[in-house]
Amino acid sequence: MYQNRKRTKKRHGIVLFVTLALLMVLTAIVTNFLEKQSKIKEYRINETAKINNIQILSGMVSFLKGLQLDEEMIFYGSKIPVNLFLSNQEILVTFNSSQYGININSLIKAMKEKPVVYDLLLEYFRQKELKYPEFFINLLQDTIDKDSFGINTDETEIILTQPNFHNGTIKNRTHLNEIINYYFLAKSDANIYKVEFEKMFTFDTNFIDINLASQEVIDFIFYDADNFTKKEIFEKEEIFEKLDELPFDDNYKNKIKKGVLGQNITVHSTAIKLNIKVQDKEFSFNYTLGKNSSVYNIEIY
Repeated sequence: MYQNRKRTKKRHGIVLFVTLALLMVLTAIVTNFLEKQSKIKEYRINETAKINNIQILSGMVSFLKGLQLDEEMIFYGSKIPVNLFLSNQEILVTFNSSQYGININSLIKAMKEKPVVYDLLLEYFRQKELKYPEFFINLLQDTIDKDSFGINTDETEIILTQPNFHNGTIKNRTHLNEIINYYFLAKSDANIYKVEFEKMFTFDTNFIDINLASQEVIDFIFYDADNFTKKEIFEKEEIFEKLDELPFDDNYKNKIKKGVLGQNITVHSTAIKLNIKVQDKEFSFNYTLGKNSSVYNIEIY
C-alpha cells in the first residue's frame, strides 16, 4: 500500500512538472501573439493583422499537435495557475478543460422540456443578488430563439433595438457581455457584473467533464443529489476514469448517463481552454485534442 502511494505521488510530481513546462512554452507563444497584436493595433494594418494571426496560430497548432495531454495532466495542470514575468510584464497563465462548465445554450434550450431549469437559474441569479433575475433569464431566452418576439415583453428582445445583434445562439463570452451590458442599461443593476459567468458557463460543447467541474457547477447540475456526495466529487484527489466510479447509486448513475439539463456528463476531455492575462489584456483560446486538433474560439478582451 505504501509503495502504491509513493508511486502515485511520484506520478503526480511528474505530471505537475511536465504541465508547468508546457504552460511556460505556451506562454511564450501567446505572448508573441499579444505583442504582435499590440503593434498591429498601433499601426492599424488590418491585412497584416490577418496574415500574422494566421501564421502564429498555424505555428501554435503545429506545436500543440506534438503534445499528448491526457485527463490526468489536465486535472492537475488546471490547479496550478502560473505567474511569469516577461518583458517587465506580469503574465498569469491558466488552463482547464473546455468542458469544465455548463453550456448556456443547451441549458436554455432544455428549459422548454424541463421547467426545473428555469427554477434553478432563478435561484442561481438570486444567490448572486440580481435585482431582476427573471428579466435576465428572459434576455437569455430571447437571444437563444431566432424570432423577434419577446417572451414576456419586447424589452427583452435585444435585436429590436440593436438590428446587428446576433440571435439564435450565444456565441462566446464577448456576445454574452453584450447581453450583460444590455441588462445593466435597462435595469441599472450593477450586481450583474459580480456574477462570474466565465467560471460557470461555456458555449461550445454540451459535455461536462466532471473531473474538472467546480463545486458550483456540480451543485447546479446534480441539483437533486445530496450535498455530501456532491462535495465528495469535487474534493476528490484522483480523477474518475469511468462514470460508474461516481459515488451515486446505480439509479442515479443511469439517469445522468442519459444526460442532465441538456448536458452530457463525461470523465474525459476532448478540448482544453488556455487563458492568459497580461496587465489589463486577456487572451483565451480553445484547442481540441486528438488527430484532427485545431485552435478555435479565440478571444481578446
